[in-house]
Amino acid sequence: MHHWYQRQIMFSRMAPLLVLYICMPSGEASEDTIKPEKTIQGGSETVFYEESPTRSVIPSGHALGGTKGAAAWSIPNDLIVDAAFIGVGAITGAVCRWQIGNIVTRIIEKHPRWLYFLGWHTAGINIIGSFLCGTLASIPTVDAAASHDQSGITARTRLMAAVGFCGSFTTFSTYSVDVVGMLGKGEMVRAFSYVTANNVGGILAAFSGFNLAKWILGR
Repeated sequence: MHHWYQRQIMFSRMAPLLVLYICMPSGEASEDTIKPEKTIQGGSETVFYEESPTRSVIPSGHALGGTKGAAAWSIPNDLIVDAAFIGVGAITGAVCRWQIGNIVTRIIEKHPRWLYFLGWHTAGINIIGSFLCGTLASIPTVDAAASHDQSGITARTRLMAAVGFCGSFTTFSTYSVDVVGMLGKGEMVRAFSYVTANNVGGILAAFSGFNLAKWILGR
């Protein structure tokens, strides 16, 4: 147990370094990392170096030991913006799922006869999320500059809605834990119906959303 705990601590300390290592290219800085500009001042040649707006230059020895010369690492601006869109959608989806769970739980507490359906809101959430995701899958992706002239959504809107919101709003892990709990209590019929509602209901919902959006857009 003690050795397992030490490995967990070691991994938690190495994880940030691994992220930096993945983002850092090997070898010397590439041509698109540092852009030389030559100017002549007072008859002598002076060389200025301009950093690319999407790169971050780190001197040797400052990043994981560094290499000889200037080692550069960076995260592209596009990746940061994409992550921000996904993050907004994910936070919204998670909060919506959490709030729905709170509302359903309070309602069931006031009506004990509905206790059998405690936890079934997860199935409803997964079905709704599958419908939304299926709808988004049928909507074409358009260029952001020409989005006002076309019927569709931009790539980043899709990231925010499908990957961020739907991915966080729905939950397979809670569904799995619910099934394990039902089986542990010997509630075989309830577990089977719960699995059917999530799997079959989710697939039918995605199919319905996909075809509904396709019909509305006339595709």
